[in-house]
Amino acid sequence: TPTEFTISVSGGEKNFVKATLNSTDYVFSRKKSDASLRSQITVNDNVTAPISKGAAVGKIVIYEGDSVYREYDLVTTDEVKAQKQNINFTDFLKEHF
Repeated sequence: TPTEFTISVSGGEKNFVKATLNSTDYVFSRKKSDASLRSQITVNDNVTAPISKGAAVGKIVIYEGDSVYREYDLVTTDEVKAQKQNINFTDFLKEHF
């Protein structure tokens, strides 16, 4: 099962969305290698609804030493609809008529 991350969302019917890697690659390293692998997860600023399933909301970068070894998008596993706004009918009539 791929790793899932929980990403905060503003302006949505839900205040979070689950995200995972857009790839099922495996990263192998040599057991006695001097090269060290490390990862960095970056989430986009201000993730705001509506968000469609499969939307990129960040990146995961794997480094070998100081060099980028692999880079993957962090994509949503579901959609988040925008929060519905309550409209006061009297205010609506005043504004439009």
